[in-house]
Amino acid sequence: SSKTNLITGTILPGHYFLIQEAGGTTNGVPLPTPDATGSIAMAATSGKVALVSGAASLPAATCPGDDLASPFNPNDGSIADFVGYGDTAATAGHCYEGPGPAAAPGNTTADFRKAGGCTDTGNNAADFLVSGPFPRNMSSPANNCAGSMPNLTISDVNLVEGNSGTTNATFTVTLSAPAPGADVTFDIATQDNTATTANNDYVAKSLTNQIIPAGQTSYTFTVIVNGDNTVEPDETFFVNVTNVTAAAVTDGQGVGTIQNDDLPALSVNDISLLEGDAGTKTFTFTISLSAPAPATVTFDIATQDGTATTADNDYVQRSLTAQTIAAGANSYTFDVTVNGDTVIEPNENFSVNVSNASGATILDGQGTGTIQNDDSPVLSINDVSANEGDSGPTTFTFTVSLTQPAQTGGVTFDIATADGSAIAGSDYLARSLTSQTIPAGQQLYSFDVTVNGDTLVEPNEAFLVNVTNVSGATVLDGQGQGTIQNDDTASLVISQIYPGGGLSNASFANDFIEIFNRGNTTVDFSVTPFSLQFMSTSGSTWAKTDLASGTLAPGRYFLVKETSGGATGAALPAADATGNINITSTTAGKVA
Repeated sequence: SSKTNLITGTILPGHYFLIQEAGGTTNGVPLPTPDATGSIAMAATSGKVALVSGAASLPAATCPGDDLASPFNPNDGSIADFVGYGDTAATAGHCYEGPGPAAAPGNTTADFRKAGGCTDTGNNAADFLVSGPFPRNMSSPANNCAGSMPNLTISDVNLVEGNSGTTNATFTVTLSAPAPGADVTFDIATQDNTATTANNDYVAKSLTNQIIPAGQTSYTFTVIVNGDNTVEPDETFFVNVTNVTAAAVTDGQGVGTIQNDDLPALSVNDISLLEGDAGTKTFTFTISLSAPAPATVTFDIATQDGTATTADNDYVQRSLTAQTIAAGANSYTFDVTVNGDTVIEPNENFSVNVSNASGATILDGQGTGTIQNDDSPVLSINDVSANEGDSGPTTFTFTVSLTQPAQTGGVTFDIATADGSAIAGSDYLARSLTSQTIPAGQQLYSFDVTVNGDTLVEPNEAFLVNVTNVSGATVLDGQGQGTIQNDDTASLVISQIYPGGGLSNASFANDFIEIFNRGNTTVDFSVTPFSLQFMSTSGSTWAKTDLASGTLAPGRYFLVKETSGGATGAALPAADATGNINITSTTAGKVA
């Protein structure tokens, strides 16, 4: 029903002649330069096309020259070639060469005669295949139907994966020469290697019965590669070309290399150790990668003074360049020597800096080395000695001191009084405190104890102040002594001596000695013992009476009854004390 006359142009052996027919104006891409043009509008579902020798139109019969019996094959002498496609119904209105038509093409496919046109068995169904359209004109490569078989290879592809989304890896299957007289067919599919579909590295793809039409030399196969931000080595997958016909395979496997573009993050740790009192300590810093290095990582590393300095001999300076973490590894160690001492000082620090990194990003390029001071200040508490006073309180101030200022955190301790010869309540007021502190940077702490004054004649007395549970210092002297110095003086005199006890005409039956307190303080003999002693003028030893109890107030007398001299004389008034002194002479002797 439609015709295009070919009245100009030349077609050489093995070449193609492209006729542009009717079409739309908006969809699809332009054809290569046609060798002729026409206005035929072909149906996509079914039809028949005849190549007719001459310009005369075919007769109106639906199948020219057919006997109208199945199979319906044209039999007109002017027909050079005939193709019926689509609709397999055997009717007089739809005819073709051989027992069946070629398959129906579509908007994105075309009917191809096999071997690029070299195959013609008179069977449309067997001689044609459907594939993407590939228009060829007189300028296209020639197709030698009697040529030798070309060699087939597939390319390798290298691409950067990216951090997200997808990237296309396009492989090219290439023939060493145009396919001569036969289409090259093959299957093509991806295959895991170190890159896998399970890890979502790429999208698997597999196609069968792919074609490089006769006269053509290449075919492209696109694989989708998924981006990520995982630090990993370069990975590979394969594209395999198999079941090849009409070509000799010289390289049937393409390698897709997914180049890693994600770098591991580098960081250096911090170290904190006691310095020691002598010798050296090793501070080992670790440079770590967030993931094993996909390739060698290089960097420089060096110490830097902080509050710790090499000038003070705190540590030994160190600097290295072009250090490496090998591919597949993820750490490196760097040792710094720290010198011990006995200097009481704050904790000190120095830095280890990583710079000029290649093959990794720097997340934390500075490590801190903290040299912990392990030298404690020495703690002691003083003694206090003072007069007690006759009345009211007196404050005894004790000082807790350190040989060096307290370090960070301060020095803590408990502190409390304890009885000695002085008794809490009467001589002083007991006191106890817990969790006392000498703050960092300070050296002194004071502790007040109240001492009670009196007028009692007594020896010096003492109490204790104990420092316990000390933290942050060593204890040299943890006990202070408070000495309460007696400032009361006894003013006692022998006011009467009677040696005639029991003698003839004696007034009293016993000898006695009388003591008088002419001062202003009471004497407590249990606290401040006295004794009375006698020796005759001819004697060589002293007779003694101890006064170990009783008190003698100011202006009062104290009567000491001694040994009886006989039965004569009156009894003494009630004595304040008794003794065994025999005052042997009424005429001479000495009493103390």
